[in-house]
Amino acid sequence: MEVMGDSGLKRWSGFISEEFLAELQGQNGIRLYAEMSDNHPIVGGILHAINTLIRSVKWRVEAATQTPEDIQSADFISSCLDDMSVSWQDTVSEFLSFLPYGYSYHEICYKMRGGPENPNDLARSRYNDQRVGWDGFQIRSQDSLYKWEFDDNGKLCGMWQSLMMVTSRSKRKPMHVFIPLEKALHFKTRSHKGNPEGRSILRNAVVPFLRQRKMEEIEAIGMERDLAGYPVGYAPLEYFGSNATPAQKQFLYNLKSTVMNMRRDKSEGVVLPSDCYKDGGAQQVRIELLSAAGSRQFDTTAILGRLDQRIAMSVLADFMMLGHQGVGSYALAENKTELFAVAIGSYLDIICEEFNRSAIPRLCRLNGFGTAQTPRLAHEDIDQRDLTVLANYVTSLSAAGMPLFPDPSLEGFLRSQAGMPDPSSEQLSEVGTGQGTITGSSNGGGYDPSQQG
Repeated sequence: MEVMGDSGLKRWSGFISEEFLAELQGQNGIRLYAEMSDNHPIVGGILHAINTLIRSVKWRVEAATQTPEDIQSADFISSCLDDMSVSWQDTVSEFLSFLPYGYSYHEICYKMRGGPENPNDLARSRYNDQRVGWDGFQIRSQDSLYKWEFDDNGKLCGMWQSLMMVTSRSKRKPMHVFIPLEKALHFKTRSHKGNPEGRSILRNAVVPFLRQRKMEEIEAIGMERDLAGYPVGYAPLEYFGSNATPAQKQFLYNLKSTVMNMRRDKSEGVVLPSDCYKDGGAQQVRIELLSAAGSRQFDTTAILGRLDQRIAMSVLADFMMLGHQGVGSYALAENKTELFAVAIGSYLDIICEEFNRSAIPRLCRLNGFGTAQTPRLAHEDIDQRDLTVLANYVTSLSAAGMPLFPDPSLEGFLRSQAGMPDPSSEQLSEVGTGQGTITGSSNGGGYDPSQQG
């Protein structure tokens, strides 16, 4: 049973060194990912789309079996999700920080459910059953990470968080707090070598982002130069020599400063003394703007657009670029959005998996529920089915002779896909007697339930 090898994770004293780009090592990577998320329009739009789509997903708690004990346990877990100090939708938004940063770490905060009027914040609840519930899953931000704690076999034990403790008005003392894994939820985009920091979904977009940022700076400088012109100053040759007088050196210094700092603004212009502008009819000192003739060799718009497309492709969201360049078909957009929806569905699965593996079993143990078959958190699909395709599929099955109706559960599913209201109790009773069914056979006949066994 002895462990012989190691995952090969590069770590020293809890500090991980798996990233070979200097811009992404340690806290530099956290700052760069934050800049990409907050400043870049494509990255920000993608993350906003993911957040918005996931917030619209419906969640449910499923009982392990249909026994009264398991149903009661599932109802209790569902009530705990609805009884936190922060709404479930906002909690999920905090979870999603593992997408840009690669991981997110959340401390599980409990409370004793002591009723809505309880003066204790850690006991105030909508319920008064004196059970242990969730007060919330508070994030321990990525920029507060100090180091990770591993055991002798390389298994993760928890996270050390670096905090600043204010001792006085002018002094702050760093403080390190250990948050064990048993009291936390740890979300990762993927697992490789057991790296607790995961891998950001923006990792492959970093190089295009850095190149684009540099290109935009060059483009902005070039646009300013083209609009304002290239400033050039002229002064007598003796002003540049080593024998120049202090007054001449000072004048040359002022002239250089004027040329270097010349910008197009609401206040612009240069004032020179008239006695140094002409000497015997010849210009001695002058400033002029040179404009570049012709077009540039490189089209910066095409270069920036190509980098935008690469950034979107790295997170399977290049469908956002369709139409902006005057190309792209509806079929192509549909295929790409379907792939994007599959990716978002995998992020939802990550949240459910961590909840079902860590949060729910721990809460069941604290309340004395059996942990052999615990409830499970589940989610609805992120994408809506095409009603035309679904209707054609049902029609084809009915034409082939498959008995589809009357079936209250199938009818309820079809109604939910179209956003239609649930049938009334009278309608359900009619369905149970074979009335009010849908007929769809190709020969014009209907489905007769009496002909089936």
